[in-house]
Amino acid sequence: MFIEAFLIQREILTIVDTAKEPAQTSSIVQEITQKGQDVAAVLSKHPKTAQENQLQMGAAGINIIGWVIPGTGVPADFIAMMEESAEYYGNQVLKGFKGQ
Repeated sequence: MFIEAFLIQREILTIVDTAKEPAQTSSIVQEITQKGQDVAAVLSKHPKTAQENQLQMGAAGINIIGWVIPGTGVPADFIAMMEESAEYYGNQVLKGFKGQ
């Protein structure tokens, strides 16, 4: 899932270099949205597991590539917000393994 999502991101970056903002209905925006939903679906299937924080970190991290979706605001602000969320769950993972 992650590799596919980042390959789509690479395609988006090549398009962004010469194009206008993508329409909400464009196929590439729909693909990137679907990959984020796929990750969220995995998280929802395992809501209270020992790996909950790892799953949350992955779900928050994958959302970083959603900066291209219209309506997410300034890309840098959106990316920073998603990065903070992923970092929070990453720190929870580290805290859970501290001393082991």
